[in-house]
Amino acid sequence: MGRNALQELEQLDGNMLECAENWKLDQDAAGLGSFLRALEDLEHVIAIHLDGLGERQERLLAYLEDLYGFVRNKDVVAIIDWIEFQMHPFLVQWKKGCEDE
Repeated sequence: MGRNALQELEQLDGNMLECAENWKLDQDAAGLGSFLRALEDLEHVIAIHLDGLGERQERLLAYLEDLYGFVRNKDVVAIIDWIEFQMHPFLVQWKKGCEDE
C-alpha cells in the first residue's frame, strides 16, 4: 500500500480515537464531528484500497456490521468500545502491514 496509505490510516485512526475521547468527555458535538470525519476517511480508504485488503476485508465487513447495529440503536457507549477495542487494534495491525511492505 505504501506511505500514502499509512498516512490515510493514521488520519482515520486519529479521528476514530478523537471521537471516542470527545464522547467520553461528554462533548457530543465534537465527538459527532470526529465520527463523521472518521467515516469519511474510512469510506475513502476502502474505496481506494479495497482490492488490497485481502484477509482484512472479511474482518472489516464484520466490524462495520457491528457498527451499523450500534448506530442504529444509538448506543454511543458501544460505539466507543467498538472504536477502542475493535477498530483501533485493527487499524494498528493494518498500519503495521503497510510499514512492512
